[in-house]
Amino acid sequence: MSNSIQAYRSLLSHLYEDDTSGMIKRPVAGIGYGLEYAVDRDSHRHLILPIDDDYAFAPVLGESLNLGELHYEGVRYLDLCCVSDGHRDVFAALADDIIRRLSSDVPSAPAEIQSALEEWRRLLRPAKEMTPEARRGLFGELVVLGWLARRNPQFALDVWTGPSGDCHDFTTANGDLEVKASSKEGLTVDISSLRQLDVTDGHDLTLIRLGVVDTPDGQSIRDKVEELVGLGVSRWSLYTKIKEVGLNVRDNPDPGRYAIASEVSAWRITSAFPGLRYGDLPGEWRDAISKVKYTLDLVSAPGRLDDELEAVLDRVMSD
Repeated sequence: MSNSIQAYRSLLSHLYEDDTSGMIKRPVAGIGYGLEYAVDRDSHRHLILPIDDDYAFAPVLGESLNLGELHYEGVRYLDLCCVSDGHRDVFAALADDIIRRLSSDVPSAPAEIQSALEEWRRLLRPAKEMTPEARRGLFGELVVLGWLARRNPQFALDVWTGPSGDCHDFTTANGDLEVKASSKEGLTVDISSLRQLDVTDGHDLTLIRLGVVDTPDGQSIRDKVEELVGLGVSRWSLYTKIKEVGLNVRDNPDPGRYAIASEVSAWRITSAFPGLRYGDLPGEWRDAISKVKYTLDLVSAPGRLDDELEAVLDRVMSD
């Protein structure tokens, strides 16, 4: 049993025996900084730390956990408080983690508590819900990742930069790839950023359009993962990247099944290629325009290189 669970149980038993106190607190053994356990009349558990009157921080108000300030017996405290009895054991584990952190020489105990809380919030944050379009786009990127993995599996995963928020889906020293998966007929694609058609650092940029449709005879994203692992891609690294996109494929596989419905098309992006680009905006406009999404019809777009796509893939994967 954790030390914090025992401490809070002991404090609650003393609180019930004493009907004169609104709160009972106890110093955390072996820790400086004035850190204390506390419980109040509502049976809420607190971890409190004295702070200066001029110490500023951003309060956190959650459904089960609050971080705020407490004034008690003339002292201002940073107050981490669990207001849900159903989460008392989780809160005790958080308290144990904070105590462990403060047992070392940290430059700022209040900042360390806030950092620990933010890390726990990130750990417990649910994955983002992916739209059907986003799942289809992920499948398309995994298809292209498979093409590259057949050339060099580890390097292919390294250059898949879309999940980390880079402007292009695949980024290499020898050229970038932007992948567009669409279920629409024709050659339209949706462009969701002013930077997606920007040519960066003088690199070649190739736009690849995949017709991806939902079909019960197709592959799931989990199937695609297994295929990539079979090509030599690291399973856990692949899981991590897919989770960055918003799908925990290990525990919650996408039930959809997809297939490439038409011939793959590709274009080399040059200044003559139609589209909106961040670099084309006047400097004074760039900070003011944050989101742009539009549909681009590629029927008459210059630079089509379908027959050269294999050569492009060879080049971007070369040393």
